[in-house]
Amino acid sequence: MLLLQIMNTRTLPIFAAALAFGLAPTNTNAQGTVVYHNEGDIPVYSDGATGAGRELDLDGNGTVDYTVITAFGFWIVPAGSNEIMGRPVGGFDLGSYVWPLPEQADISSASAQPLQWTGTETHVFSDGSTAVLYPYFHARSTSGTSGPWQDGVDAYIGVRFLIDDQTHYGWINLEIPDIYPENTLNGGVIKDWAYNTVPGEMIFAGQVPEPSTWVLLICGGGLLWWCCRRHARREN
Repeated sequence: MLLLQIMNTRTLPIFAAALAFGLAPTNTNAQGTVVYHNEGDIPVYSDGATGAGRELDLDGNGTVDYTVITAFGFWIVPAGSNEIMGRPVGGFDLGSYVWPLPEQADISSASAQPLQWTGTETHVFSDGSTAVLYPYFHARSTSGTSGPWQDGVDAYIGVRFLIDDQTHYGWINLEIPDIYPENTLNGGVIKDWAYNTVPGEMIFAGQVPEPSTWVLLICGGGLLWWCCRRHARREN
């Protein structure tokens, strides 16, 4: 009661600022370091013969960071030295698995074995010929589906890419539907993505920006104003 009695229009902004400061985030991924992007579901499907693809510019600087492609399989193509968090296949000629990460998974330089950061590979066939391979989600055939991204999987891709020659960590959310659209065989739906703007700083899968200090200021000020109004009404 004493607090409400001494508060007036001069002290309210100061108290609200103090409240917001106390509520402001203080962890290592502080406010303003995570950029989130969502332009709606982006379907990328193929009938198994005709290819389809979607280029992704994660940081919006006009440079393609990754390309998701599908034809007789479903892959992600890291541009340049960019990488994804994957798992070596061992013996197949499709590339490494893109590993489906759960929400809150740590995406950083310290990837947990058997996962590792991987990009473009060169595969040598038994006859000595070579092929450029990219990390893949799945490949379907009459014998079934190979790869960890089976029907119904909705998970995150850990990505490590360059912005101005500096390494940044981020995630892409991908869903493989339970029921495919008619006349399609491979592919999925890109839902959204985010990345940490601080070079070398980790990010959690699914992490989005925290509420800004200004939002906390407004909410705190509004709450205090409501309390004062309510107290004034009681006195009247």
